[in-house]
Amino acid sequence: MARQFPRIRWASITHECIDETVHDYARHLEAVLDEIDGLRDGQPTMLRVVTAFNTVIGDTVDPTWNSPAAVEPSVDNVAQLAALQCRLAKRHGGKCADAMHALNGKDGRKSAQAFLNPADATHLAQSGHDTIAKLVVDLGFEPLQAQEASMVHHRPASAFVAATSLGVPGQDIGRGEPV
Repeated sequence: MARQFPRIRWASITHECIDETVHDYARHLEAVLDEIDGLRDGQPTMLRVVTAFNTVIGDTVDPTWNSPAAVEPSVDNVAQLAALQCRLAKRHGGKCADAMHALNGKDGRKSAQAFLNPADATHLAQSGHDTIAKLVVDLGFEPLQAQEASMVHHRPASAFVAATSLGVPGQDIGRGEPV
């Protein structure tokens, strides 16, 4: 067992704590999406947001994570984050790639470990990257395809916002470069 991993006291993670974390995350994600909107200034933009997914269930690398006490707070947190991410993507004219259900199953309680790097049980393995890539591709390429004919005057771009999840408060987000 690695000592550098945090030992989460799952029983101390309340609904209020999760709600507060989701509220804070919403402000940050909204700011990122507002910035993309501002930078694009009405130009065609293919915005795709990949939802959080739960890496806690089945994680035997991080102490305390694969425990019965971890299931409810991690499932609740990730479900709230994923729903928020999809709402905000839609509000900003984008689409949502539902990684939570793709990796964690219909009810969000299935272990995603088959899609994760076994060395750390957190980061995606190739199968996870392939699954998420398929989700994004399956969303299509509008408005870029619709703007193909007018590309001489406009530079369509994509904005890709990915959320990586540890299944606990304090999610990280990153944005890919426009293409």
